[in-house]
Amino acid sequence: MKNVLLFLLVFTSCTVKAQFLTKDSLQENFKIGFYPVLLYYEEKVDDPNMKFARIFSCECRPYISYRIIQNLYVGGAFSYEFYKSNFYTKDKLIELGVFSRYYVPFIINKRFFKNFRVYGEFAYNKTNYKVVPYVANVVEFKNITIEEDYIIYNSLNQNKITIPIGIEFPITKKLKLDFNWQYSKYIQGTHITGFMSGVSYNF
Repeated sequence: MKNVLLFLLVFTSCTVKAQFLTKDSLQENFKIGFYPVLLYYEEKVDDPNMKFARIFSCECRPYISYRIIQNLYVGGAFSYEFYKSNFYTKDKLIELGVFSRYYVPFIINKRFFKNFRVYGEFAYNKTNYKVVPYVANVVEFKNITIEEDYIIYNSLNQNKITIPIGIEFPITKKLKLDFNWQYSKYIQGTHITGFMSGVSYNF
């Protein structure tokens, strides 16, 4: 009797699990997308020629990827910073890299969640900067102090490894919203973590 009850318990558990998770694979061969990173800073200053000190930065990270086998994509990415300020001058941040992304081959078999996709990624980038675990430079202007924890170079001579873990969910049939948490390690610097969001078009 105990063996029968144990069998029924295991069978019921497996059945519920099978109903909750369904094996699935992606059919799109290509993905193109981008991640925008925006920064705007404004501070009132005591200057007859300048009412506000401002910084605007927009870092765009477009990428393209191709499915080589089921649920596994490889691709390339590029990042460039558009920067403007009326008091603070610095060079632009640039990155160029390759990556592989694997989508978990299971979906949650519920109406709201069935189009959600979980993925993990590994990316290798060449950059013209690195983040360091100390204050590399201090910029002072009026009542504003900026402590720079990065160093910018004249070429793409720095190495960065990034490992994002994320989720995609659809806006339309081919347009998807992407949200991830990522760990980035600058080989000759320190590491940083953070969240990013973007959009992708799948075809």
